[in-house]
Amino acid sequence: MKAIAIFTRKIDFMVDRIIVRLRELGIPYLRINLDCFPESGFISWEPHDPWKSKLHYEGKEFTIEDLRSIWIWQPDTTTSIPELDEKGNAFRAGETEHAVWGFLRSVPVPVINHPLAINRAKFKLPQLTLAGKYGMATPRTLVTNNSDEAMAFAEACENEIIYKLMHPPLYRLNGVDEAIGTYTTLLSAPDLDGLKESIHITPCLLQEHVQKRCDIRVTYIDGTIFAAEIFSQEHPKGRVDWRKAPVFELGYKQHNLPDSITQKIHGFMQEIGLTYGALDFAMTPEGEYVFFEVNSAGQFAWLEQQLNIDITGRFVEMLLNHAYMEVKNTTW
Repeated sequence: MKAIAIFTRKIDFMVDRIIVRLRELGIPYLRINLDCFPESGFISWEPHDPWKSKLHYEGKEFTIEDLRSIWIWQPDTTTSIPELDEKGNAFRAGETEHAVWGFLRSVPVPVINHPLAINRAKFKLPQLTLAGKYGMATPRTLVTNNSDEAMAFAEACENEIIYKLMHPPLYRLNGVDEAIGTYTTLLSAPDLDGLKESIHITPCLLQEHVQKRCDIRVTYIDGTIFAAEIFSQEHPKGRVDWRKAPVFELGYKQHNLPDSITQKIHGFMQEIGLTYGALDFAMTPEGEYVFFEVNSAGQFAWLEQQLNIDITGRFVEMLLNHAYMEVKNTTW
C-alpha cells in the first residue's frame, strides 16, 4: 500500500488528528517535521529519475514510487541549531528552504496544497481581486503608506475602518524565532491620529468595518464544502475578529450556503489552485456574504468538536484519492 508523506512541524494538533485516522485505516505515512530537519532526516532528489528520489526521516524511508500523495501543512524551515552562528543558520535555512520547496514543486505525485498555490494564496490583495472576479462581495479596501489617502479613506467609511496584517510575521529576536502578530483591529479616534503620524513607515491594509450578523467559516476540501456560522457578535471579544475570543466560548451552527455562493467559491478555489482551504466570510444583517480571505492551512478540528461533523474523514479521503490539480498560469 502506498504511503502519504507529511511535511509539517513537530507540534501541530491538526496533523496529530489526521495521523490518528491514517493509523486507524492502516495507511502508511511518513511525517517530516521540518523544524527538526535536516538533522533528523534527508531528502535525495534526482532530476533525471525523480521516481527514485528518496525521503528519509527518523528511520523510515520511502521513494517517490512508494507515495500516494504529499501533504504540506504549515512547515517551518527557519529553525536554528546551536552549532552555527546567526549567519550560518541563515545560510542553512536558505539552502533548506530551496531544497525542500524545490523538491515539493518537482515531484511527480499529487502535492496538497501545491507550493505554487500556497505561494499565491498567501497574498491578501490578489485574493480580494480574484474574489471580485467571481462575483463575491469584498470590503472596501485601501493599502497605503500615505496619511492623506488613509484619512480620506477613513472619512469615506465614516471613520469605521479596521487594520489587519498582510502577512504572518516571524522575526529573529536575540537569536530566537518569534511570531509577532495582531488581531484585526477596529481603529478608534486616537488610533486614527496615531496612524496619521506613523503610516509613512510602512504600508498598511485598511478596510471598511463590515457590520455582521455572524461570521461564516467555509472549509473547502477538494470540491466538498463544510460551512459553519460563528456567533461572533454574541461575544464581546469576537465582534471584530472572532479569533480573539476563546473558541469554546463561541456558539456555532452548521450553515447551508446558497448555490450562488458555492459556485463562486468553487471557481475561486479552482483558479487559485488550492485543493484545501479555509475561507472566512461575514454575513451582514441584510444577509449578504462578504469575503475576507482564504487560508491554505486553516484549522477545522475545533469545528468538528463543536458541530459533531466528520471533516477529518473527508480530508483523509482527499489525501488518498486526490488527482493532481494543475495550478493555472493566471495574471492575477
